[in-house]
Amino acid sequence: MYYLYISILILFINPLSADNFSILNPPLTEEMKINQADARECNYPSKVKNKFTKNFQYGCFCGKNYPKIRHKSNKNYKKLNKKERIELITQYYKIKPYDSIDESCMKHDICFIYRGKEEQACNDAIYHSLKELKKIFRAKEEKSNPIAKQCRVLSSDMASFFRSIFGTGEDISLLRYGMFAMTTPLTMGGKMIQKSSLLLDDRDNYPEEGEKCFVSKKTP
Repeated sequence: MYYLYISILILFINPLSADNFSILNPPLTEEMKINQADARECNYPSKVKNKFTKNFQYGCFCGKNYPKIRHKSNKNYKKLNKKERIELITQYYKIKPYDSIDESCMKHDICFIYRGKEEQACNDAIYHSLKELKKIFRAKEEKSNPIAKQCRVLSSDMASFFRSIFGTGEDISLLRYGMFAMTTPLTMGGKMIQKSSLLLDDRDNYPEEGEKCFVSKKTP
C-alpha cells in the first residue's frame, strides 16, 4: 500500500507536467494570426452533459475526434509530414474557441497534431491548464459570479478525467498506465457520489446552454 501511495503521488505532482502548450505547440505563423483574427465560433457548439463518456463533447474543440477537421489530403494527422501538420493546424485557427475551457481543448488538439501522435505531454499540459482555470473560477465564486461555480466544477471534472479516462498517451510508461488504470475507477466513483449528493438545484451542475466559462469578463 505504501508503494501505491508513492506512485500516485508521483503521478499527480510530476514537475514536468506543467502547462507547456507554449513550448509544445508551434509558434503562430502569419497565416495563423490572420485566421485567428477573423475566426468565428463553430456553428453548433456542444453543450456539456452531466456525464463523461467516450462521446463527451463541449464547445467547439473538447471531445475525441472533435471537431472533424482534416487535412486536404484526407490523411490521418498521424500520417502527415511536418509541413502538412502545420497546414492542418492553420485550419484550426479559423474557429474561435467557445470559452476559456474550450481554448484549452483547442491547444490540446493542436499539440497532438504538431507532435504527430497522442503524446502524454499534451495530456499533462491540458490537465494543468484546466486545474489553473479551476483556481480562477473558484476565486470568482467569492465575488458572486453567477456561473463561476458551474465553470469551476466543469474544469475540475475535465481535469480529473484527463488523469483517467482520456489521459493515456501513446508514449505513456507502464508505471503511469498502471496508475491511470487504478485511478479511473476512483474518479468515476467520486463523480457518482458527487452527483448523488447534489441538492435539487440546477446551479450545482455544469453551465447551461449559452453560458460560457471565461477567465475574464471580456468575451470575444
